[in-house]
Amino acid sequence: MITEMPEAAKTTQNDDIVLLGTPPSYRANLARLAAQKKGLRWREHLVDIHSAFDNLQPWYLKICPKGYVPTMLIAPDNESLYESINIIERIDQLPGPNALMDFDDEQR
Repeated sequence: MITEMPEAAKTTQNDDIVLLGTPPSYRANLARLAAQKKGLRWREHLVDIHSAFDNLQPWYLKICPKGYVPTMLIAPDNESLYESINIIERIDQLPGPNALMDFDDEQR
């Protein structure tokens, strides 16, 4: 049993964020799209929620107490954030070449 976060899941100097998720997760896909559109340096660490139950391991519950996917780790200190709407809002706040929600007053 892994009790510490796997090194492969942690952010590195080459990452703005790491998304912990699983491919069929609709909400993880929303986070992936947001990170891509924002133009961040991101990568994904796969979390097996179907057979290995990685999301119920102590290391995962430490960063996401409810065991949700996706979870986002933010460089440089692996700050964690979960709930897809919170992840997307935080991605939009991060410095990057593109804005996700770039509205002027006339569009509101």
